[in-house]
This record gives sequence, structure tokens and C-alpha cells, in this order.
Amino acid sequence: MKKIRIYITLMFVAVLASSAMAQLSPVDFMRNNPRASFANPATYTVDNGYFDLALGGINFGLMNNGLQYDKFFRFDGNGYPITLDLDKGVASLKNVNYLNTYLNLDIFNCGLRTKHGYFTYTHRLRETESLSFTKDLVQLIAQGNNSFLGESNPANIQLNLAARVMQEFDFGYQMALMDRLDIGVRLKFLMGFADLKANA
Repeated sequence: MKKIRIYITLMFVAVLASSAMAQLSPVDFMRNNPRASFANPATYTVDNGYFDLALGGINFGLMNNGLQYDKFFRFDGNGYPITLDLDKGVASLKNVNYLNTYLNLDIFNCGLRTKHGYFTYTHRLRETESLSFTKDLVQLIAQGNNSFLGESNPANIQLNLAARVMQEFDFGYQMALMDRLDIGVRLKFLMGFADLKANA
């Protein structure tokens, strides 16, 4: 448990530190990275051009709406998990829970500075998934149907899945109007491969 508290404290300090820097541009630390224009198309990058082919950039994310994984375990005196605690885990769930993932995989990137501005092109593969489930569904699986006996106590069982796979083509342009004033634009075209939805 002590290790978990240390970890939570470190995460809290990191969030405070990032909040304290919120007045700075989010791409200041990426000034020499051409991908800074993904966050802000008007960002000036110092290079005169770049070229990436196959896996030039990968990012992955996993998010949920408050699912606390440590609530599903019992811990020993050193803070290591020793057994599952499904009752405590089920009690910690929200009525409807969400689990979302995304993956962006760059296939081709290039950029070129000319006397008229900085032009960029990106081709990437994108994937998003969203899973939603109710607390009652997990409770039914973990504890059986004893909690839902009788007509006055129905179970709210829902499971929804949505997944999308698409290609993204985007064209960017950045130019400096004057000292400390840049403008930029990024146009995107999305072409879908697959769209899956399932409800139960």
C-alpha cells in the first residue's frame, strides 16, 4: 500500500507541475520537432524540411471514466496485490463505465520550407475503440444473480462496443506574417476502413 501511495503522490506532483506550466505554449518543449504542428499548425519549426517513411510516429492512449484497478485487489503489508477482491471492485464501479483506446500510426510524413511558407503532408492510420458496460453486468458476472432477485430489482445489463479504423491524409501550411506572429492551417481528409458497433 505504501508503494501505491508514493506512486499516487508522484502523479499528483506531476499534474500540479504541468498545471503550473499551463501559461506556456504546449509545444514550446517540442520546438525542434516537426510534429509540433499537430498540436498547433502555426508553430514555427526550425528545420527546412523532413521526411519520415513507415512508423515515423506512433501514439497510443487508454482512458476510462474512473475505473480504479487497485480496488479489485487485496494487498499485503508491502503493498503487493495478493488476491482479487471482486466485491470491493464492483462497489467502486460507476453505474455506466467507459473504456476507450486509440492508436495513431504514421505511415508517411514530409515537410518542406519554401520562400512562401512551410508545407507539410501526413498519411496516418488511426484506430479508436470505445467500450461501455454497466455496473450490474460486472456484478452479475462476479457475484451471480442473488442481487437481482424479484421483479422489483431488475438488473441493468448493457454492453456496447464501437470501433473505427480509418486513414487520415492531412495537408498543413505555416507562414510567418511578422516577427512573433505566425499563422497556420491543417486540412484533414478521413477515409474509413471499418466501423463496428455492437450492443447487448
